[in-house]
Amino acid sequence: MKKLIKNFLATFLFILALLQVPMVAYCKTDIPSATSDFYVNDFAGVFSESEKAQLMANAVALANDHDGIQVVITTIESLNGDSVESYAHEMYEQYGIGKDDMGLLILLSTGDRELRLEVGKAMEAYINDSKAGRFMDNYAIPSFKEDKFNEGLINLQTALIDEIVSNVNKESDSTPIVTTKAKSNFNFFAILGILLLACLVFAFICFIVAIIRKIIFKSKEKQQMIESLTNKLHESEEKVYDIQNNATKRIGYLKEEVSRISGQYNSLENKYQTLQDRYSRVNVLYPTADEDVTSMIEEEIKQHDMALANEVDLVIKEVIALEASKDIVSKVHGAISHYSNLSKKQKTYIKSDINRLNKLYEKSLHLKEEYDKKMEEERNKKLATAAVSSITAIISCISVGKAKDLRKLKEAKSIYDNLSSSSKKYFNTSVLDKLDKLYKEAKRDKEREEEEERRRKRKEEEEERRRRQNNSFSSSSHYGSYSSHHSGFGGHSGGGGASRRF
Repeated sequence: MKKLIKNFLATFLFILALLQVPMVAYCKTDIPSATSDFYVNDFAGVFSESEKAQLMANAVALANDHDGIQVVITTIESLNGDSVESYAHEMYEQYGIGKDDMGLLILLSTGDRELRLEVGKAMEAYINDSKAGRFMDNYAIPSFKEDKFNEGLINLQTALIDEIVSNVNKESDSTPIVTTKAKSNFNFFAILGILLLACLVFAFICFIVAIIRKIIFKSKEKQQMIESLTNKLHESEEKVYDIQNNATKRIGYLKEEVSRISGQYNSLENKYQTLQDRYSRVNVLYPTADEDVTSMIEEEIKQHDMALANEVDLVIKEVIALEASKDIVSKVHGAISHYSNLSKKQKTYIKSDINRLNKLYEKSLHLKEEYDKKMEEERNKKLATAAVSSITAIISCISVGKAKDLRKLKEAKSIYDNLSSSSKKYFNTSVLDKLDKLYKEAKRDKEREEEEERRRKRKEEEEERRRRQNNSFSSSSHYGSYSSHHSGFGGHSGGGGASRRF
């Protein structure tokens, strides 16, 4: 029964997968909506305002002069994991580009570095797949490889529009376009009917699958509960068995320990009794034995303390005989440590002058600190003198700070900045003042140069913007206002196209 249910479920899932294939192609939800400009949707920020105006002028003129033929440019930053072909196809249909499918979509993904020309079915009479590929290779890809996306798209749009206009002028018969539109509408309603039927079948299959899954789930749940209880029972039996074995072993071990400890106790009890008898006999024969032994032990301890104190005393006498000096600090400190390690009783046997030892240590330590301080001052003076020499060598050939000298002056300042605060106290202030003056002059000169460069670039950009505006205004009489052309015609891409990765 379970095998039959599994086979039935597998068959329904396979049919479900087949029915979902056409649905997936129309379920994309991450296509951005067209902008108000429609013809130029620059989501990746590729074009300047003047470039966008030029592209708009070209596209609107084509649509006005040739009965709704539309060439749309869209730039995005990423395809979000989709293929450029499916993404462009979906965008073409969503935007409804071109009257009677006489449309063309130029899609560029800057992040994925992929370019796609999506061609409407009617437009294929003028731009077929091979021609689309050649146009991309000749007019766009060379500029794209140098990351000049704006230049490549402008060249590609110009070439495509010229080709379309050239072909349209050669043909006057629009019947194929009308026929294509009828066929496109028929295909649309046929696909819509298939989708509705697929949805109904899918809903029915989902209902059946849900019931079967619920039955299987309940069965598996009960089976798992039985298996879980069985496993717990086996585990409990094993634990009980292990506890019994461990308890038996532990009892045997404890018995052996009790027997061993009992034997040791009896042995100690016999030895204690023997010693007690001997002690009683000694007290009878030698009544003062306890006092004599105690005196002997105390005398032995005293002799040991005196011997240790005499050793330390010799070390202290040797040290306090020296004159105070920075070189004997460690030796004096060692003698003090030896004295500190003695017990209170042992210190009573010391005959040397401990006060003199402590004063000798303080005086010697003071001399060492003064010497170290002097050495540190001399080192700082040397570092400051070396820094002054290095900085002087750099600024000696600079009379007035210029932008070209800024790197050298920064190097000189870093030499001064790397000095410690103690070394800076011995630095020649006149050299430092000159360095600061030259550095400020060079920095101001650099800022002036940068400002002049920015003004020059702004002037060039302004001139370029005015030139493009003049060109745009001069061609405005051919297409009038944009507002009447900023939307599609509901076209569906049943045509082809070409893609390139660069």
